[in-house]
Amino acid sequence: MILVTGATGNNGGEIIAALVKRGRTDVRALVRNPDKDVAQVAALRAPGVEGVQGDLAKPETLGEALAGVARMLLSPVKPNAVELQGNAIRAAKAAGVGHVVKFSMMGASHWQSCITTTGRYTLSGHQEVPMTTSEQSQIRTRMFARALGPFFTIVPTTVAVRGSYMQTLFTEFKANPMWPWLFGAILLIWGLVIIAFHQYWRSPAAVIVSLVGWFLAVRGVLLLTVPQAYNAAGNAVYSSGASAVIWVLFICLASAGLYLTYVGWKPAPRRPEAVVSPTKDRSDAAGD
Repeated sequence: MILVTGATGNNGGEIIAALVKRGRTDVRALVRNPDKDVAQVAALRAPGVEGVQGDLAKPETLGEALAGVARMLLSPVKPNAVELQGNAIRAAKAAGVGHVVKFSMMGASHWQSCITTTGRYTLSGHQEVPMTTSEQSQIRTRMFARALGPFFTIVPTTVAVRGSYMQTLFTEFKANPMWPWLFGAILLIWGLVIIAFHQYWRSPAAVIVSLVGWFLAVRGVLLLTVPQAYNAAGNAVYSSGASAVIWVLFICLASAGLYLTYVGWKPAPRRPEAVVSPTKDRSDAAGD
């Protein structure tokens, strides 16, 4: 038996229609208020579709609807999506449902917990299959790489190409004491954001992202606290004629940016689906 929540909504109704079209005769439609949604309930009437009343906001009403159900499709709800979907999943566990599909209309993020993430989950032994720490770290690294990669590709390359103009910009930068404060604060806050949300060191891309966070934070602190030392270091570099060293440094940064861009924007590998525990109608699961 398959239970579809939100049966009177656009998504739930279309899913039920698709299941019926594929020959399913064991579909149960969860309706919150059949007296109010008369037209929608009438549209659900079809061979193999059983209507049942239940409200995700009232978990005590879900027991009868979930009796004998092997799979549940959880349609998007709002507001209070986390609370309502949590009620549905807890009721499904209590009823022995072995397979829950969370369908999201608004999109989904792997950073969120299972009740707000689109995907398939096993409730075998009444335990959700969680995303591993390694998977979470890889996803966060990809997200940061998508932003940092293009930035470190474009900006250092531009600096390297226009290297002769950089000394003029540096002179103007140190001439106005407002710029060290402004850029120091910007660098510090972005460095702290990366440090707070990305402290992973298990892959080259993760190491680069984490180091960038610390580099930005330290550089921001130096600009805020000792701008004179920062200016003195810049003067020493330009007066010694070591502009070639700066050029090489920025080329290296651009190369790291290209690598992060590749890591962030390449197609993500498909995550293996969770193995569904045996249920009464598992024998025909291949036809779902």
